[in-house]
Amino acid sequence: MQNLKKLDGEIKDVSTLYDFNTHWSNGDMAGQLRQVFTSRHPEGKIIVGDLAGVESRGLAYEAGEEWKLDTFRKGLDVYKVLVTRFIPGLEYEEVTDELRPRGKYSELSCGSQASGKAVQDFMFRLGFSITLEDALQNVQDWRKACPAIVDYWRTLDNLLKDAVHGGMTLQASIGNGLSVRVSPFSLPSIEAIHPGALSLCIQILVDGEPYVTRFVHGCYFRGNRLCYYKPVERLGGKGLWTTIDETRSAKLSAEAGEPVTAYFSIYGGKLAGILTQSLCRELFFDSARELKRLFEHHGVTNAVMCGQFHDEINVDWTPGEHSEEFVMTLVRQAMKTVRDL
Repeated sequence: MQNLKKLDGEIKDVSTLYDFNTHWSNGDMAGQLRQVFTSRHPEGKIIVGDLAGVESRGLAYEAGEEWKLDTFRKGLDVYKVLVTRFIPGLEYEEVTDELRPRGKYSELSCGSQASGKAVQDFMFRLGFSITLEDALQNVQDWRKACPAIVDYWRTLDNLLKDAVHGGMTLQASIGNGLSVRVSPFSLPSIEAIHPGALSLCIQILVDGEPYVTRFVHGCYFRGNRLCYYKPVERLGGKGLWTTIDETRSAKLSAEAGEPVTAYFSIYGGKLAGILTQSLCRELFFDSARELKRLFEHHGVTNAVMCGQFHDEINVDWTPGEHSEEFVMTLVRQAMKTVRDL
């Protein structure tokens, strides 16, 4: 929802939607939808606070990718800086509008250890057609530019596999004083169908205390590959758990022209993506709690948090004692000072 286009004052007549003489793009339709989110007061406004580039910052913080954190702290465009690391000798000021997307889409797609094929598919969904060779080159360039993140994937991968192999709690230091702890345990409902499969409680610790907690259930090895179970979507006599990704199996079978079975698997890069999203979620709700506290502290009654779009806080401001500018200042304060990434 946060990506719905903001219209430039032109709202189309919906009655022309099926008029083939009037052009309607997907952007036009999404923009129309955004217009239904309005203030409860005719003279009010929806104020939006956005955690800019939060997942890119969060992953860099977890991994200790300091050049990327410095880029954000200096207010530079991380996509442009990435391109300069892809192309030796290219200066920041020389990155053109045509070159910048290469940095942008590599950053958006490569942080979870994506393959070249996954990056190619990601680009296709965004409306870009690139060859598999170009996608692989983007993957290789991004990984070379982000060595601390690649090491972070390896650390997580080793933690997962060693915890399952040894059946014991393990912990490792990561970036910026954080650590990751993996604690295995048995779940009776999985033990009944797969003896020996272990569930994992995975946590990011801040100052030794859990800040993020996620679970992966029923982990077991298929060769050197660590797989896991997912809860069934609907109870229909098949039990509580499933081990096969039927949707992906069907897709792979269609591509291969023969039956292919796809099992759910977990590895360092995938876990890095899960933990980063979880970290950013916790940061967001810390910010929301801080904004609530600031509203109460300043006695703000003419503004209220009314929604969340991914990493955006939405505040409904109506004319009253506290000005729009003052409320915007509180939103900025809440979203900048909870935890400094």
